[in-house]
Amino acid sequence: MDNSSARAAATIIAARRHLRRMPHIDPKHQPESLIEAYAVQDQVVRYIGGEPEGWKIGCTNVAAQKQLGVDEPFRGRVLQKAVYPSPATISAGGTVMRVVETEIAFRMGAALPMKNAPYTRETVEPAIEALIPSLEIVDSVWEDWEKVGALHLIADNGCHAGLVLGDDHRNWRDIDLAEFEVSVSMNGEAPLTGKGGNALGHPLNGVAWLANDLASLGRGLKAGEVISTGVLTGLLYANAGDHIVADYGQFGKIELTFED
Repeated sequence: MDNSSARAAATIIAARRHLRRMPHIDPKHQPESLIEAYAVQDQVVRYIGGEPEGWKIGCTNVAAQKQLGVDEPFRGRVLQKAVYPSPATISAGGTVMRVVETEIAFRMGAALPMKNAPYTRETVEPAIEALIPSLEIVDSVWEDWEKVGALHLIADNGCHAGLVLGDDHRNWRDIDLAEFEVSVSMNGEAPLTGKGGNALGHPLNGVAWLANDLASLGRGLKAGEVISTGVLTGLLYANAGDHIVADYGQFGKIELTFED
């Protein structure tokens, strides 16, 4: 890692350690490419620590990509210690921004090695063991995370803080996931709704994108990894005491509460 990337990582790590938000990285040390941004992310993930559990995919719709000035999604690392079974109760004090997203996740049953890339939706499907209803907890050190830009978000581990997972479901292959409907509500208010197609047109497209992105770096997806494939509904901005319920129809409901 070069000196600028190291300084950028140190800035993010300090903000995470002290639960502090800031406008941006010092312009002298800001990442200027995807390679540099992911180099910063790697250092931030090492600071967070713990065993890897899988990956999150962000920026999975055209509107978000246009807003951030990119033409593809980005990835962040999911760590085992920040994966919670539903119903989950999590301290609100451990994050500075409690944005919650409904996402379809998958558990890999087999590896997708780099040597077999490029992958498509059709070629990744046989490697998937289970579909998992999930809620992603999004957190960011950036004061205006929607405008700071994709490279800053990538550097901050894709603004990922945790995943709440429902049960594994193996009987999903006959379902049109692009049209599959999900709803989520907070404190019993009117729900937000969405479809699987809101994530890159189909959730499996995200798995294919991730497998190809990793293959370009000489890496592959591993059996057992969990992949969260992108937001399906609008975002919920939660505070201490808020209770969130996501309804995944035949795959059940999952719940998350933020406690004081």
